[in-house]
Amino acid sequence: MAAEKQRSDAPYCRSRPNLGVSNGFYISRSWIVTDYGKSVPNSDRRELSLYSYVIEKLGGGSVDKPSAYVGEDPFVFVCYAHEDSPAVYLEIAWLQAEGVNLWYDEGISLGSEWTEALAGAIQRCTKFLFFVTPNSVTREHCRRELSFAQEEERDVMAVHLQPTEASSGLRLSLNNRQAIFKHELTQEQYDRELLQAIAGASKEPAAQPIVPTSSRIPRVAILGVAALVIAIAVAWLRNVGEDASFAGPAEVEQRAGTDVLYNSIAVLPFENLSPDPDNAYFAAGIHEEILNQLGKIRDLSVIGRTSVQNYVGATMSIPVIGKELNVESVMEGSVRYADNRVRITTQLLDARTGAQLWAEAYDRKLKDIFAIQSDIALEITRAMKAQFSLAEQTAIAAAPTDDLNAYAHYIRAMALFGQSLRLQPVLAELDAAVSLDEDFALALATKAYLHGVLSVLLVAADAPLTPEGARENVLLAELHAEDALAIDPSQGLAYLALALADVYHGRTTSRWEHSSMAYDRNPNHPFVLFEYGRSNLEQGLIDAAVQAFERAIASDPKNLLMPWFAGSNMRLAGVWDVAKIWAAKTVELSPDSEIGYLLTGQIASDEDDAATMQRMVELLERFGIADPAAAGGLDRIRLISMMQFYRRLGRKDDVARLHAVMLEIDQALPLNNGELAAIHLALGDTDESMHYLNLVADEHFPADVAREVQLHPDHPQWESLREHPGFEQLLGKLENREGS
Repeated sequence: MAAEKQRSDAPYCRSRPNLGVSNGFYISRSWIVTDYGKSVPNSDRRELSLYSYVIEKLGGGSVDKPSAYVGEDPFVFVCYAHEDSPAVYLEIAWLQAEGVNLWYDEGISLGSEWTEALAGAIQRCTKFLFFVTPNSVTREHCRRELSFAQEEERDVMAVHLQPTEASSGLRLSLNNRQAIFKHELTQEQYDRELLQAIAGASKEPAAQPIVPTSSRIPRVAILGVAALVIAIAVAWLRNVGEDASFAGPAEVEQRAGTDVLYNSIAVLPFENLSPDPDNAYFAAGIHEEILNQLGKIRDLSVIGRTSVQNYVGATMSIPVIGKELNVESVMEGSVRYADNRVRITTQLLDARTGAQLWAEAYDRKLKDIFAIQSDIALEITRAMKAQFSLAEQTAIAAAPTDDLNAYAHYIRAMALFGQSLRLQPVLAELDAAVSLDEDFALALATKAYLHGVLSVLLVAADAPLTPEGARENVLLAELHAEDALAIDPSQGLAYLALALADVYHGRTTSRWEHSSMAYDRNPNHPFVLFEYGRSNLEQGLIDAAVQAFERAIASDPKNLLMPWFAGSNMRLAGVWDVAKIWAAKTVELSPDSEIGYLLTGQIASDEDDAATMQRMVELLERFGIADPAAAGGLDRIRLISMMQFYRRLGRKDDVARLHAVMLEIDQALPLNNGELAAIHLALGDTDESMHYLNLVADEHFPADVAREVQLHPDHPQWESLREHPGFEQLLGKLENREGS
């Protein structure tokens, strides 16, 4: 009777074969973790493990041992601790019921040599599935199997069944591997993520391609339906100027449908209802802060500011906007600020139907603004049924400053940041905020990030940057970042600033560490994702870089710079197939911009593809330049790249023609040493090119040029320099920047 009583209390899982237990009933896989967590105090978990608890709840029964796959079809290798068998068998049986072929040590036949059988199975598997628990991370056989799988370049995925403390060596082994944390997900989320992750791993590749995760092969399949759009764009690029048919976006969408991001939300710019025009900044600033708050939730996919800014004043319907941004939900609202009171109305809408999912109106004194913002972020998260940790909730609820005047300056800074690329007015507002509250960590971290941008990227400077200016900005970035982190270690932008400073100094290892810490704290910030991808690329972690770049592009789908940046970095790493995809995506986003054609031409130059280079220079010539004295940074990049294309094509007259234009530009606004090195390389003057590259190394400026040579000395663009007697000395000089 006791066993019968126990069975009647246990929740039954969905009807599936092979999930039985020896006493004849089914047990829910989600109930295992949930009930254990509720019933067993932390202090008792060392004596009563999760899996012993399963057996106890079964009334002394045992979980049936599933059969292991035997055959020639693709399969998944399962690595686990035998102490965990009761729960792992349930996972294996469920996956088998979903049609996945799984091999585990039950598949070793009698008389076989155990070690050889394991090694052979690992070598033949299409995916290596490691169930992470406190037991498995301490078992020597699990570590050996994992190490061998990595040596054999198997596709390793870790499924964390419990919160688990692992040794530093094991954490390093699993770092940047595909991972699923079951204990942090609902059962539905876990089922979906696990099946998506191993989709195709036990089926014929021709029917469902496997997404590689541990090789330099481009992970094109992970783009899903969007890959079709990009592939068509690639085909179009290859046929520019030819009489070829091109399927436009509408046709592609009709064929492929839309790939909606998981737990995704687009927060549209808030409508300003403030009666005083001078308070118009308030709506833009609050919108930016709501984006930042939601971005702290790892389980959400938050569309970036650049993409949602396209919908200011838009009259299109919510379903149309949702379809364009590939999101599940859309949030809109309004802000009225007057007489020291703020009224914020918000609503969350189903992106597919436009139906209201949640709505609220807040009418309070300005001093309550932080409580309003945190309440909106958490209520939106709950309405979307997303998971959030106590640490994330605490970070969202914390008031960034006690000084409302300081916060007003910060809000003005955020509003200005969204309006133009000029950063000095933004920094002036942040300076004012910090002058009122020197412990305003968020303002300090934002200052640090912007100075980091100015020190390295040369993109948003109000005036041309000099070596001295870069040095000053990197020092300010480091100073403000350290101050911010001393006050609040959760400031992700401060770590991003340190990662940018590492670019200046040539510190690849600490750059990876800092960008990883930034990603841990701001997992939805597009530029955090981008820098995290770049730092992984520098470490040779190609797949981790691709995943980060893909997420950056998906989280800011209308931002032309995202695929361009990602493609440019993959091109430098020599992963040209992926670079071509993102070059095509750049063109797809803006056929009227030159940067997609520019990147495509650079890849063609690397691959010595004369036909594509020829088509690209024909397109790029259309952009022209009316006044060399007014040439911007992008004009310079385009003209220097075209000089290099023409040189590769043997068109010396065109090289000389563009060189003359560059001399005019230099008269109006002096070229930096990186630009001069590239120009002389295009002219075939390797001595002068080496001279300017040595100046780049000495001055750490431009930092990205030094980085390109240091990290990618074998890249085709340096082919003519590699035979130069000073090239190895240059590399040594660049390497010695580490730690400077």
